[in-house]
Amino acid sequence: MGQKRLGLVAALACAAMVIVAAPATAADPGTNVANFSESRGCEPQTRGTSRPYVGTSGSMSTATQIRGPWGDMFGRTYYQVAASIVQWRLPGTSKVLRAHERMLPALDEVRASLEGHFAAGRSYPVTYAGSWVWRTVGGSTQPSEHAFGTAFDINPPQNPYSRDNYLRTNMPDWY
Repeated sequence: MGQKRLGLVAALACAAMVIVAAPATAADPGTNVANFSESRGCEPQTRGTSRPYVGTSGSMSTATQIRGPWGDMFGRTYYQVAASIVQWRLPGTSKVLRAHERMLPALDEVRASLEGHFAAGRSYPVTYAGSWVWRTVGGSTQPSEHAFGTAFDINPPQNPYSRDNYLRTNMPDWY
């Protein structure tokens, strides 16, 4: 990962975990990184493990079926996924996010890390945090990580989604 820093950026996406980020500077407004968002660059390279196709774009109906390994892992229907969604408070905030229960081990690590940084006097103001939404990746027919409760958006105006995997963020590297 070299100079890239571990970060909880706009989403816990791709690996449904923490992502790699580099902070933006005035001279360098962003960094081109692979595997940080829900764009094509995020797709696993192993045949048969990419995000399933659902045939529609945008909001998915409750009748939408998730096929393949994603359905095995997170649930095949809206109701199966919904039954696995738990609430998780984002440390240092009053924000409660909805996440898939399979995320809890990773989120426990995130909580411990952030609480350690907060105890050391660091802070990052979170004005918005969003999570579970039963939808596809914008403009595509593939379910979003949000549809499975495995992605968070934190301060999207400062940490925007980028189709070209160009990371812009105001998050400190420790976050």
